[in-house]
Amino acid sequence: MLFVLVVLFSTLLLAEFLAAAIHLLAARSVNRFTGLTGLGLRVGYLFGVIDLVGSGTVILGFSIGAFSYVGAAIFAAVCLFVLGRQVQRGQRGRALAPYSVYLSWAVLLVAFRVLA
Repeated sequence: MLFVLVVLFSTLLLAEFLAAAIHLLAARSVNRFTGLTGLGLRVGYLFGVIDLVGSGTVILGFSIGAFSYVGAAIFAAVCLFVLGRQVQRGQRGRALAPYSVYLSWAVLLVAFRVLA
């Protein structure tokens, strides 16, 4: 059962952050990201690369379990950074929900991986 949960949360993180990496690297969502964080375009592209690396580690985590921890840590760090920037910029309520959910997925992935 725990293995199924590990696969589920790995897939959820992979789907979200791989899509984010593609959008950020294709400059589609860079403006949205800069609106959330107040940072420039280059930082948006950098986060696209970080999301791509995190997605790769989650994919490797399916065969080598230690990479799941690395991928989840990368995603948790990205989520915490974006949430911190949102709070600094005065955003509250629903604006914080998406990255809060992604952060919980990363934490749950680590928790279920430890228990599995």
